Amino acid sequence: MLPLLCGFVVGHRYLDITIDSGLIHMLIELMSASISLALAGFFLMRQNLESCSHRFWLALSLLALGTLLGFHALIPTEPLTRYLHTAALVFSSILVVLVWLPVRSVGAVMLRWLPFMVVTASTAAGLMMQVWAADPHVDMYGFLGPVTQHQLNGVSGLFYLLASIKLVLLFKRHQTWSMLWMSVFTTLLGAYAISAYAAGDLDGLWIWHAVRISGLLTLVVYTVSCTSLEFRRLGYASRQLNQSATRFRAITENTSDIIFILGSKGVFTYVSPAAARIAGVREEDLLGHKPGGYTHTEDRQRIFDGLKRAMSRTGESIRVGVIRVRHSEGHWLHLEGVYTAMYDVPGVEGVVLNYRNITDRILSDRALRKSRRQLTTLMGNLPGMVYRCRGDQDFTMVYLNDGVTKLLGYTPEEFLEDRTVTAVDVVHPEDFPYVRTSIWEAVHERRPYQLQYRAICKDGTIKWVWEQGVGLYDEDDQIESVEGFVLDVTERVNAEDKLRRTEYSINSASDAVYWIGRDGSLEDVNETACRILGYTRDELLAMKIYDVSHDLESSEWDTVWNDVKRRGSVLLEGEHITKSGRRFPVEISSNYQEFGGRRFHCSFVRDISERKAAEEQIQLMTQGLEQRVEERTAELQQAQAQLVTSEKMAALGNLVAGVAHEINTPLGIGVTAASHLQQQLDRFQDRYRDKVLSRSEFETFLSTGCETTHMILSNLNRAAELVQSFKRVSVDQSTEDCRRFEVGEYLRETLVSLRPKLKQGGHKLSLDCPDDLDMVSYPGVLAQVATNLVMNSLIHGFENRGGGEIVISIDEQADMIRILYRDDGRGMSVEQVHKIYDPFYTTKRGQGGSGLGMNIVFNQVTQMLGGTIECQSSPNQGTAFVIELPKRIEHTEVKLVGSGIPANV
Repeated sequence: MLPLLCGFVVGHRYLDITIDSGLIHMLIELMSASISLALAGFFLMRQNLESCSHRFWLALSLLALGTLLGFHALIPTEPLTRYLHTAALVFSSILVVLVWLPVRSVGAVMLRWLPFMVVTASTAAGLMMQVWAADPHVDMYGFLGPVTQHQLNGVSGLFYLLASIKLVLLFKRHQTWSMLWMSVFTTLLGAYAISAYAAGDLDGLWIWHAVRISGLLTLVVYTVSCTSLEFRRLGYASRQLNQSATRFRAITENTSDIIFILGSKGVFTYVSPAAARIAGVREEDLLGHKPGGYTHTEDRQRIFDGLKRAMSRTGESIRVGVIRVRHSEGHWLHLEGVYTAMYDVPGVEGVVLNYRNITDRILSDRALRKSRRQLTTLMGNLPGMVYRCRGDQDFTMVYLNDGVTKLLGYTPEEFLEDRTVTAVDVVHPEDFPYVRTSIWEAVHERRPYQLQYRAICKDGTIKWVWEQGVGLYDEDDQIESVEGFVLDVTERVNAEDKLRRTEYSINSASDAVYWIGRDGSLEDVNETACRILGYTRDELLAMKIYDVSHDLESSEWDTVWNDVKRRGSVLLEGEHITKSGRRFPVEISSNYQEFGGRRFHCSFVRDISERKAAEEQIQLMTQGLEQRVEERTAELQQAQAQLVTSEKMAALGNLVAGVAHEINTPLGIGVTAASHLQQQLDRFQDRYRDKVLSRSEFETFLSTGCETTHMILSNLNRAAELVQSFKRVSVDQSTEDCRRFEVGEYLRETLVSLRPKLKQGGHKLSLDCPDDLDMVSYPGVLAQVATNLVMNSLIHGFENRGGGEIVISIDEQADMIRILYRDDGRGMSVEQVHKIYDPFYTTKRGQGGSGLGMNIVFNQVTQMLGGTIECQSSPNQGTAFVIELPKRIEHTEVKLVGSGIPANV
């Protein structure tokens, strides 16, 4: 159609041929429609929804443009043709401006049918225009309302230009030249539409039709260039395919692998020459036949299963394992097969069966496994560990027999596969430098090595091992590996060590040791015997036992020998003679021994000269010591009584401090309130004298006075109550009278004095006691017990910490009262719990602690109050005391307990 238009233009220009302008317009519109539809099809076929959504919207725009321009060319009725032209611009511009909207937001279902919907809508628009053209009564201007055709052309131009801007932005971002071509197209069509709006009618302006055609031809040039590039790529791919086929043929015909192609009919269509070279089977004996003819009957099912899996997974390589194939000479070959289905590959169109001959490898593996099995059996029967390691600094293991489990407790896999254990982990850290240095020196000097060191087992035990090994070297005379053997020599080392210790102990003992033979000869002596007697070892071994014993005659030796043999061991005293003739008393412990086919007396001789002298002195000192003990006991009792008094005064000091703190608060408030009332009274008196006192000021003064006097009175009453309660507590603690009292109320009054110390450390104390629970006992003693327990928690339990909590729970059980005192402090060890009631036992020795606090508590509970106390504690778990007291006790006289402390303290 483009050459036809060119011919019309040339004839009109140079041959003066008159051309119907309507025909030219129809040809231009048909050409524009055909180009638009062709381009739309091109872009739709190349659409990629994920990355090039702009092509999709451009294709829809071209569909609408081509469809409506086609109707425009086929409908010559005026003014309908202009309406179709405007509708084409409007439809296509609306769709192309959607390049600002991603395709994915449209939806999958709508996206699939959107091109069809565009064509349908455009066709419906064309048909409606035809109907309106046949009906002269249709008023198009009335249908369009106030919007004119020229205005719609202008809006379409703006839409095209907006799409052009988006495409330029995409070009700058992605540097894709297709977007630049599309932006040129939309720019030209936008210019054309805006010109139609500005000029009012473009039928006579051929230059603007040329602009529109140029925009479409821009995309045509782009499509032609893309198609040309793809054809060049296709040609290159075809050449590559031919080269690949040539290479494949060269490889398959010269490879050592056997390659078959099993066609769609289940028979061989290709057999590589390697089948004849390896299996001795000719190509004509296999072509046209089904697989399995030369395969072992047990392996045929494996072939069929492999073919079935390969056919179900086209293009995937399926390994079928090892199959046995009979050679033409009768022996069996082991082939490893891989099947690949290639039905869509021209020239193949079947399943490719690739077999590799691994017969030599199978036979070698069998021989190697047999050799390893024999070697493993040999290694497994050895009593120690056999190893092979690399020649690196860490001696990385590459082989270990099962003996490592018996020796060290580790499995070979922990060294070889998991690599969780290395030689560094099993050699004792103190011995590792010696082991590594010794092995490296021996390896570099190319000599065997023998070592003895400590090894750490998996359970943490330590064994002594003996190791012997040698280095192995490669062709370049470089260290390749180290092989060796390790034995457990713990028993031998311990025996040798024990023997050395025994020998050293005997020679270093303070007692002389004699090994005496049947005839009385000295078979062996230690160094102490030589030193005490003044003889050399050789001199003593040449003597008899009765030569050094003053009270033993040679004629008595047989009797002594038989007596010791009969009794097994004897202990007696005697006298020995030194080389210089000095006699000294000795204590002799003689034992009868038999070993090695020989019989001995093993005698331990101790010089008891000092002991004899000490015994004499002890006899002289015994009488004086008894008298001094009595004197010290009286002094100790007096000192204990003084310390108890000090403890009691310390408790009273705490009470006084608590009284001062508690009474100070209400008195301070009362003083402040009184001072305030005095100021208000003075001010009121001044106002009254000046005769300026108002009724409201008088009422305010009365209100303030009532409140202040009420505050003074309530705080003074509170102070009086505190003084009264403290008076009762102090009287109880000083008089020790037995009376009836309410337990809960009394203890609350007692513990008030400890509030300052509790607040100072941020500690809490709670008391849980039933109302009206009374008892007949010594309230002062009970108060001192509670005070000592709380102070003990503050000093010891909450040391160096704050926020402690003390809970005292009291309940009634028959005729007994049970008091549970517990804190959440640092607790005590078992040893401390056992000693807590001992007098003078304290963990604050030198820090002001006397060690009598809990001893006093114990005596007061068990003696004065007639009850029991039990301590329960563990480290970091707090401390609890369980006290059980009778509800009523009779007054008892003061008496002393076993520790010497008055029971009523």
